[in-house]
Amino acid sequence: MPASTQLLSDEERGPISPANPDAGVHESEGTKEEFLVRAVRASKKRADVVRLLPSGAQERKLMRLADLSAKLWNELNYKRRQQWNGGQRVDLEGTERKYREEYKGALGPHNADAVINKNNEAWGSFFSTLKSKKEGKLPKHERVSPPGYWKDREEGKRKLVFVVAGDSYAVDEVNHTVRIKLGRKKKSLEIPFAGRLRWYGKQGRMEIHYDGARAWHAQISVEVGAEETRNKKPARRIVRGERKSIRMAEPRGDGAVGVDLGINILASAVTSSGAWLLYRGSREGGLLLPHQENS
Repeated sequence: MPASTQLLSDEERGPISPANPDAGVHESEGTKEEFLVRAVRASKKRADVVRLLPSGAQERKLMRLADLSAKLWNELNYKRRQQWNGGQRVDLEGTERKYREEYKGALGPHNADAVINKNNEAWGSFFSTLKSKKEGKLPKHERVSPPGYWKDREEGKRKLVFVVAGDSYAVDEVNHTVRIKLGRKKKSLEIPFAGRLRWYGKQGRMEIHYDGARAWHAQISVEVGAEETRNKKPARRIVRGERKSIRMAEPRGDGAVGVDLGINILASAVTSSGAWLLYRGSREGGLLLPHQENS
């Protein structure tokens, strides 16, 4: 498989609008799709974000793996979008088998599954949102689109994202390293990292992103406080961060606020008492200063 980040002919270069907005909705709500819809829910998961510090050789390998991971996402997503836009049933199982077989050798079977599962979740979220709109739970003008592609439109290249399965890496909080398994016959990557591990608990998949400025960041999914599997067995992989629980701040009053984000005005907010706050982006001591106006 080519390692170039250039988009190929089987990777869509722009979003496709369905010819029929309702095409395939009922046909796509089969057993697996219904499971995915139910799986889209709130959880106790958080992410530890650290900066990876690979050597030159490790960075070249990360580049290749991240490009392959993104290529798998794009090709899988393109096939599913083509089925959707053609009014066909979105064949999650068939496309999953096809692309897992194609990429398990290059990425390792578990890591290929991790990309596919992430795409499954994106389609599950799409089906769930679409169902809400059909039931009148969303504004009529709100557009619901299938999952998009991992690409940089300006550069015409794939975004470099390496998705690692939860059982294919280990975090060493003492030596500040992440060890990534790439398959039985391939040497693992052991990469130093910088940053705090905030959350403690059972680890999920890890996503490694390249920001284009020679910086790699790993987002490590953590089920906060969990130390057992679903079968009540001790979890094999635990991220030993600082916090074992999520503490939510209690409201100090009974008011509410609406916030709108922008570019020139970074944020504007209106409270239920009528106060209007504008964050214009002026800085003093590194902090944004709010400008308050009363209506």
